Amino acid sequence: MKKTIRTLSTQVDKLNDKLTQMEQSQRSLVDLERLSRAEARSTALRAELRDVQAKESDLEAKAEEIEIALKPENIERATAGYGHDHPEELRDQRRKQLESEKQRTRKQLDQLAASWYASGRSDRHV
Repeated sequence: MKKTIRTLSTQVDKLNDKLTQMEQSQRSLVDLERLSRAEARSTALRAELRDVQAKESDLEAKAEEIEIALKPENIERATAGYGHDHPEELRDQRRKQLESEKQRTRKQLDQLAASWYASGRSDRHV
């Protein structure tokens, strides 16, 4: 009877050891899955950040071009080729058009920044 109890006790100990190993293995698999998902998310965020930065750069370049076009001498040059009885009206119209475009571009930049920061992805070092 004691021998049977000892044998059964040894088998229980071995089964407990195997169960512990299986649990550790399962935890490792779960940790690897989490790591894999985190890496995929990081890659996606980096791509999204590059896209946002490219859009931002394009909009800033456009805003700079508008600022240059708004200089009086550039407005004069842009409207000089049109034969018009009232050139000052043409210049004023061109200036208004550029101001409107400038406001739209700034608004787009503000919306881009606001949506990026509102989404909680504002860390530029992702």
